[in-house]
Amino acid sequence: MSQIGSTAAGGGGGAVNSVTGGTGINTSGTAADPVVNLDVPIIISHGGTNAITMATTYGVNYFDGTSIVTTAVGNAGEVLTSGGIGVAPTFQAGGSTIDITGDSGGALTGTSFTFTGGTTGITFAGAGTTETLTGTLVVANGGTGATALTQYNVLIGNNVSAITTVAPSATSGVPLISQGAAADPAFGTAVVAGGGSGRTTATAYAVICGGTTTTAAHQSIASVGTSGQLLTSNGAGALPTFQTAGSASISITGDSGGALVASAFTFTGGTTGLTFAGAGTTETITGTLVVANGGTGLTSFTQGDIIYSSAANTLSALAKNASSTRYLSNTGASNNPAWAQIALATGVSGTLPVANGGTSSTSLTQYNVLIGNNTSAIATVAPSATSGVPLISQGAAVNPAFGTAVVAGGGSGRTTATAYAVICGGTTTTAAHQSIASVGTSGQILTSNGAGALPTFQAAGGGGGGLTWAVTTVNATLVVANGYIANKAGLLTMTLPSTAAIGDIIELTNINTAVGWRIAQNALQAIRFGSSLTTIGVGGYLEATALGDSVRMVCTVSGTSTRWLILSSLGNITIV
Repeated sequence: MSQIGSTAAGGGGGAVNSVTGGTGINTSGTAADPVVNLDVPIIISHGGTNAITMATTYGVNYFDGTSIVTTAVGNAGEVLTSGGIGVAPTFQAGGSTIDITGDSGGALTGTSFTFTGGTTGITFAGAGTTETLTGTLVVANGGTGATALTQYNVLIGNNVSAITTVAPSATSGVPLISQGAAADPAFGTAVVAGGGSGRTTATAYAVICGGTTTTAAHQSIASVGTSGQLLTSNGAGALPTFQTAGSASISITGDSGGALVASAFTFTGGTTGLTFAGAGTTETITGTLVVANGGTGLTSFTQGDIIYSSAANTLSALAKNASSTRYLSNTGASNNPAWAQIALATGVSGTLPVANGGTSSTSLTQYNVLIGNNTSAIATVAPSATSGVPLISQGAAVNPAFGTAVVAGGGSGRTTATAYAVICGGTTTTAAHQSIASVGTSGQILTSNGAGALPTFQAAGGGGGGLTWAVTTVNATLVVANGYIANKAGLLTMTLPSTAAIGDIIELTNINTAVGWRIAQNALQAIRFGSSLTTIGVGGYLEATALGDSVRMVCTVSGTSTRWLILSSLGNITIV
């Protein structure tokens, strides 16, 4: 809290002749003429605002953690709203409307709403901020219309009225039975028309028969009978009964002949190969049915056997051949079938066409090359009389022929060459190769004569290492296979050739000024000096720094984007 202390000259309220300052206050002047000064801003802890101005008229003051500041003035009706911790409060519009959109109809927009259940039977009870659903949802709105359902009862529809229920039968297993289209179902006995029996009891072990009509309740016969009795019909309109078996004869009728009537019979297979073996009340057929009676006369088959007639009315089995690609032929005894391979000399006729993997030809000239001919017979090309001549394509739509391979096909385009002469490319990239005019004399060097001319053997030029050396005093373009002695009074600028081949050599030395030479570059070119590389393009260069500075360099990347490598050097070379 800032304080001002004062001392009067005498008692009883005389003039103030001294002032002492508190926190945020200092004094100056004399005791007779004191001056009180307030330090601003006065900080919060000493009762101040730590602010020198309240910038906004009509704004609301708030503490921002350092000083008392004011908000911006809001519009009429706006509410001062917190922005949360660390964020200034602001005036914002209050009482915003709410939009509520249901499954159908337009959106509700407002600040207060009334909810009603309409005709659904549901009501809303509001308290505070909560609306609670009460009431009973009617059937018309997907409800049951009921407030309680008896346990285990079956629910029954009742049009739009509340669902009704049917109590289950006290007897377990009793089904729910329809009482017709206009009555509630009930638990009871299933009638015959509903898949039931129409009855709730049956005589133990007794046979059950149909009722007196097609839909009448089933009936049990009068008695379960005694052991050995047979269930015997008593005719229409009466239930069958168990009766003692009689001794009446049996009549058997076959496909032909008269009926057999007796109480005992003997069965025989005749000439069929079949026999009957009787035991108890069963006759079992055994034997093998002969061919004459529709059989095979065989008793077993092995997988893959083929049945064939080996003689009149006699069938035999031909076992499968374990080898693949065998076929049946009439090469067995008495022309019986047998497994064999196709004999090309005697088992095949005609000429296999191209479409089936053949040649469509019956003979092919010896040494001729076979040529495809679509689906027509294969054509042939006679070989060259000269050994070593290749088969040459004549284009996509012409048969190939033996002849001279052109450069575009990896050949030379020529059939002869001057003995021992150097062979060069043709006048174009695909023209026939050329021999140079002469093989030269011993010691001569093959020397370029420039673009558009064949090189020739010429006597070696002066200088060492096969280079042609010259003293140079004017700026120029370097030429491969040359050495240059810089002797210009000032800087001699020599520019790399626009293109070069891998292995091309250039040397340069300095015999005049300290800065005797500079190797300039064209676009995309660069020179490697050990691990350093000049700036790529016209901005890069190498430069001598003293008399005697020398370099020997080789082309390592050909073309217009050439790269040169310094093989050796003397002195301190500047690399830019």
